Parts: sequence; C-alpha cells; structure tokens
Amino acid sequence: MMLSVLLAGAVQCHAFGVAGMDPPPAARATAKDSPSMEIDSPDALRALEARVRALAVKVRPAVVGIVFTDDKGVELGSGSGTIITADGWVLTAGHVAQQPGRKASVLLADGTALAGVTVGAHFGPDGDVGLVKVATGGRVLPVVPMGKSASLATGDPIVAFGHPLG
Repeated sequence: MMLSVLLAGAVQCHAFGVAGMDPPPAARATAKDSPSMEIDSPDALRALEARVRALAVKVRPAVVGIVFTDDKGVELGSGSGTIITADGWVLTAGHVAQQPGRKASVLLADGTALAGVTVGAHFGPDGDVGLVKVATGGRVLPVVPMGKSASLATGDPIVAFGHPLG
C-alpha cells in the first residue's frame, strides 16, 4: 500500500503544486482558459518568477543526488530525486532506479552521503517513477510534501527540481 500511495503522489512531487505554493492568480489557467499557459503581463511573469524562486529555496534541502557505483567505486550512473518522507523514502525516475536492489549513495544538500537501495521502478511509455530507501541512521530528513494533481488545470505551470549530473 505504501508504494501505491507514493506512486499516486508522484505526479506532484516535483510539481509547482507543492503544499502552500500555488501559482499567482494572474498566472493560473482554469479549465475554461486555453489549454496553454498564458502570461498576460510583465507583472504576471515577475510574480511567477518570484514564486518559483521561493519554491526553490523551500524544496532545496530535500532535493538529492543519487549515485550508483560498482564494487570498485567506478560510477555506473547518477540521477536526482526528492525526499518525500522523513524516514528516507526518495522519489526518483524509473530510468534512474532501474530495478530493485541497486545500492546507491544519496547525496543530501548539506553534503552528507547516505546509503540507499532502490526498491522499485517503472519506466515506459506510461510512466517513469522509481523509489529509493535511504538508511537515515535515525536522522530526520527534510521532505517535500506531496501536492494533489486534482487541484491542477490543464495549462497550469509546473516546476521540476533536480540535481543535474548527480
């Protein structure tokens, strides 16, 4: 059931709809608006930019790098993810996690590296989602709360945050 709950929230984990961070009214599309987002004034664009900057500061502590190495320490791949529970569940892309049981080094924003393991992945034409479980050692991790995709309308802006190149 935990996996179902996490996957249900995957749409919003990296989205602008993170709790308390709705787009400004001047930049929000509704179902009756055109399907594409329109910024109708420089002020609307500035307001949206300010919200994105504020959101970046808010979620930064929970955005992680994920690095996979072989037994000799040679890097095999990397990606990014977002901590979604204080006890160490990290949402990432399925193409990053690839398969359950891969050992990973999860790099926190403060420079700490924690051990993790992939626990599931799905990637294909119908989705791209994966999970990593981090060994927190009792540390309470910062999280990005899940939003609700039902609160979005076609054309609403979303923002993805990541850790490019791991």
